[in-house]
Amino acid sequence: MNVRRFKDNPINQPVINADNYRIYAQELFWTELCNKKFGDATDNRPYPDYPPTKTPSTKNTKAINIILRYYNEMSYYENQWFFYETPVGTSAVCRPAANTLAKFPLPNGFAASDPKWPNGEFPVKPYGMDCTYKNNNENAGALWCKGRNGPIQCKAETNKDPKKCMEHVYQRPYVFCEWS
Repeated sequence: MNVRRFKDNPINQPVINADNYRIYAQELFWTELCNKKFGDATDNRPYPDYPPTKTPSTKNTKAINIILRYYNEMSYYENQWFFYETPVGTSAVCRPAANTLAKFPLPNGFAASDPKWPNGEFPVKPYGMDCTYKNNNENAGALWCKGRNGPIQCKAETNKDPKKCMEHVYQRPYVFCEWS
């Protein structure tokens, strides 16, 4: 509040009360104590809210993990790509199969237990979006979603070590895609 301007304006005379004088007295006190003249406010905008309003973050807020799940028991092999919605930076290894976003079988049985990438096109609906994960078997691939200007570039998992999730079931993280 600009006390000097408020006090000196005749239109505000009826509004002046004890609180206004207290504020004015404090301003004069600190001016005298600090031997510094405190100037009037440059404008009448209110002070910023506390805590300050958050600016929109450019950090990624959505993610999917692509995991190779393989099941082997004696001579029976079943290999699948599992797609999971996950919080950013979180692995989906050993999450229940019922929580998958999508599952796609790998051809070739046991021979496919160590593929280079999830090769092909896989339709998925992360966060309700119509998307297709595309991979040409040369890199981590990309997620193409309707309504977006370009692809969401995916990245290779740094640790692709298989993890035993339950008897005869192993999972290996392969790819993750993050976006906002």
